[in-house]
Amino acid sequence: MASAKFTSLLVCFLASFACFIQSAGHYVHASFLMSALGLDAPASHVQRAVIRGGNFWALGLRALYFATALLMWVFGPVAMLACSVLTVAVLHLLDTSSMPLHHHQFVDRTSVAGGARAASAPNPGLHSAVAVFSPAPYLR
Repeated sequence: MASAKFTSLLVCFLASFACFIQSAGHYVHASFLMSALGLDAPASHVQRAVIRGGNFWALGLRALYFATALLMWVFGPVAMLACSVLTVAVLHLLDTSSMPLHHHQFVDRTSVAGGARAASAPNPGLHSAVAVFSPAPYLR
């Protein structure tokens, strides 16, 4: 039984490490795509790399949380249960928020000559328009 505990703990830590390495690789790839001179990479490629990096980062964190519970399993089932309940409580406190998300207002400066108008959605052509956050609704 002890070998099963240690083997599962090792597998979980290795999975977490692999996910963090993949996350770093995707973030480096996205950084390369954004900063390469003369490379006209579509925004969808950068977006895909950043999203995949975030997904691998989240998987790595979940594997670490699970590994913490498995580490407590070495000391007994009561310690594992207590660690699991504590982890769920802490993650619930960290993941809930009573503050609303920001309300962004995008301004398309290329469509109206001499003035700016608010657009209902972000402009898909990032090179032709400037998206600006307007803090005006929050200053009232």
